[in-house]
Amino acid sequence: MRTILVVTVARSDFGIYLPTLKRLKEDKDINLEIAATGMHLSPVYGNTYNLIENQGFEIKYKFETLLSSDTPVGIGKTIGLGVLSFTDLFNYKRPDIILILGDRFDMMPVALSALAFKIPVAHIHGGEKTVGAIDDSIRHTLTKLSHIHFATTKKHVDRILQLGENPKNVFHCGSPSIENILTIKKKTKQDFFDILKLTNWNNFILCTFHPVTLQFEQTKIQIHNFMEGIIKSKQYAIITMPNADTGNNEIISIIKQKAKETNKISLIDNLGTELYFNAMLHADCMVGNSSSGIIEAPFFSLPVVNV
Repeated sequence: MRTILVVTVARSDFGIYLPTLKRLKEDKDINLEIAATGMHLSPVYGNTYNLIENQGFEIKYKFETLLSSDTPVGIGKTIGLGVLSFTDLFNYKRPDIILILGDRFDMMPVALSALAFKIPVAHIHGGEKTVGAIDDSIRHTLTKLSHIHFATTKKHVDRILQLGENPKNVFHCGSPSIENILTIKKKTKQDFFDILKLTNWNNFILCTFHPVTLQFEQTKIQIHNFMEGIIKSKQYAIITMPNADTGNNEIISIIKQKAKETNKISLIDNLGTELYFNAMLHADCMVGNSSSGIIEAPFFSLPVVNV
């Protein structure tokens, strides 16, 4: 029986993993182990490891590595703590292969630690680009640290091959997240509003603004302009909180401050996969810089203003 370790650092990657995790769990020839770290174990971000357990999965390993600081120093030290944690794990327990996803700075320690122990790594969502963020460099770093690659489009396959990866190990398979859309329980708009206790709402826009990490000096003016635009639109808006990146505390602070100027904004830490997709189903449009505006929104015919 092969042991596959799947590492999840945030609600965003867990939602993408979900269809794959379900299939791995059902396979009798595979011993599925899950490691949760990063934002999952932070009360600031809603202790989202509960989302994993509520889906019926056991979390084998939990590593608290995320510092409360959102400065470059805090981000750098979080990476270091992640390397220490996974190095200790691999020193006494080595999976047959590790599955990682995306471009998060707190995912990089997994691949770095695995390199020292010669543990094969499979990577989902390589070959993509994230302009204006350190995520772009991290994603390509993860590609070079990985051995098997699951890319979402032919263009991304080509970019992985340009990085010199073995064509035999690069697969064009699309995003696992799309499979979630086929299986979620769709709720009526009124039921959706009732669950979130949004009374007298008819229509709304769905908003997320994550830190632009290569421009963190401009975070204050960026989020100020973003919130001013939402308020001036006079639309009802659901705003989900940003990822734990450089400058996220300032984003959260200004979002909360500006939201007090109107009764048309609902701030939500975490919707979870099912409610988030239902929000996309019923929203008039999506505004912000979430990757879901690129990957999932087209399947809901949801217009997107990409900031």
